[in-house]
Amino acid sequence: MVASSCTCCGIILYLINVCFLQLGNAFDPCYEYLTISNEEKRSPFYNFDLNNGIPISDERLTQDWYRIEMNTGSLIPNQSPGAFRCGTFYPIWLNGILPSVPKVQVSRPVCVQSTENDCFQTWNINIKFCCGNYLVYELRTSLVDKSAYCFGNVSSGFNVSENNDHTCYE
Repeated sequence: MVASSCTCCGIILYLINVCFLQLGNAFDPCYEYLTISNEEKRSPFYNFDLNNGIPISDERLTQDWYRIEMNTGSLIPNQSPGAFRCGTFYPIWLNGILPSVPKVQVSRPVCVQSTENDCFQTWNINIKFCCGNYLVYELRTSLVDKSAYCFGNVSSGFNVSENNDHTCYE
């Protein structure tokens, strides 16, 4: 009787361990993300109004995965947009290329642009290209006051098309 109860305990512990391992590997940022939406001021085409505006400031942004859903586009620009763009004093832009293959996740440097320097502060963010033709970004809290991530479809070498729905196979 003692041997069988120990066997049952061992089996139960094994099953609990397997379940936790599978749950731990189940996270996919393509399905579990926060959304930044309706913030068209984050566009590289938006000039910040020093007289009437309050700058977007991502030093209060929680580090997490984000999907961008805006009329101006969802891509982080990969060239400096210019100071006082993107609804802030100091725009944050991608110093690299976006992933273009479904299910691929990359780490890329971003730059904070100042009035004197295109890249005076830098750190890495993670970006994943998701099935369904969209990107998610693991954004970090900005280290610079009155700086914000810039988004709008101006990235060279990457094309988001609603007719280009990438098929993914598990």
